Amino acid sequence: MTKDITEYLDQNVKLNFVKNKDNKQEYKIAYHSPCSMQHGQKVHDVPINLIKKTGNKVLNIPDGHICCGSAGTYNLLQSDIAKKLLKNKILNIEQIKPQFITTGNIGCITQIANGTKIPILHTVEIIDWYTGGPKPEVLRKL
Repeated sequence: MTKDITEYLDQNVKLNFVKNKDNKQEYKIAYHSPCSMQHGQKVHDVPINLIKKTGNKVLNIPDGHICCGSAGTYNLLQSDIAKKLLKNKILNIEQIKPQFITTGNIGCITQIANGTKIPILHTVEIIDWYTGGPKPEVLRKL
């Protein structure tokens, strides 16, 4: 009954990916698959495939299927475990040395941003950028 925005965009919108002066470099992007999407909605490949259409390299995070520790209110109610999950997630992300991270869940964005200086943004921000929108503010220094 519910679709992720990437599913909707992939199935219902003819996206015109473009290269311009702000996005002609190929970036190494780590994609974090949120638990809500990969386990709940069974959505994993669609956002990755859309990101690949931008011409960038999508990196697999080791043990990417494991939670970042956000999980709704989990990071508040089970903060010790959430911190351990976050630490493991960050170590796995840093192993692959991405230039930035993307995910489709605001809770994951907030959680992961608290553990690293690597820029992180919502997948739709990348799609917007590569279909003519502005370069996301968080990436201005790249």
